[in-house]
Amino acid sequence: MAPSSQPPQEPARGLELRRFFYAIESDDGLAYDNSGFLKPDLVVDLLRPEDLLRFQCVLVTAPPWTGKTYVAKGIFNWLHRQGSAVIARGRVPESVRSALTPLEDFVSGDSLEPPWWQEWTVDTTNGVWIVDALDEGYERERGIPFKIVQMIQSLSCAQRERLRLIILSRDYDVVAVVQNELQPLYEGQHDAYKRLVLAPLDRVEANNLVGPRRSINNVV
Repeated sequence: MAPSSQPPQEPARGLELRRFFYAIESDDGLAYDNSGFLKPDLVVDLLRPEDLLRFQCVLVTAPPWTGKTYVAKGIFNWLHRQGSAVIARGRVPESVRSALTPLEDFVSGDSLEPPWWQEWTVDTTNGVWIVDALDEGYERERGIPFKIVQMIQSLSCAQRERLRLIILSRDYDVVAVVQNELQPLYEGQHDAYKRLVLAPLDRVEANNLVGPRRSINNVV
């Protein structure tokens, strides 16, 4: 698919989060210019938060203070309200487990595994694992991103099909490393892996989320 020169039109809002995601095409994985703004010629699609659950693995990047944690918590809360039907692919699964791992709060020695991980690997339920602030986890403990990669690599194809992994991060070098490790696991499968960019805040949303006391960048 050839990249368009302008971001596509915003779709009708479904989930109450006023946030969207740009699907990008980039050979080098770099979504931003030297000033920290998204390169518009990379944008090929615009997705709603609930659309992320179509993919087995989603890697989302965005600059600081653009609402990544807000979106992560919103999707997690929405999952609990909607129930299992949100990740149905042709059928409604009997049950779904979900977990949010905020790595900005990670303490050395903590387990990265969702509380249901060990049971989930041996049953037939579906899981959604949202990992927020991968970059901050990397700053706290360099091995964290690679432990997550190893957890996913240890799964069978059938287990990965039952899991929705959503990772949010600033666009650090470690993101490209994680992408290079995860993407090959999903090759050859339709709608299995997606690299996305969180769309910029509008000014009203930015003031609501961040407040007037902070300098707001990447706002439209």
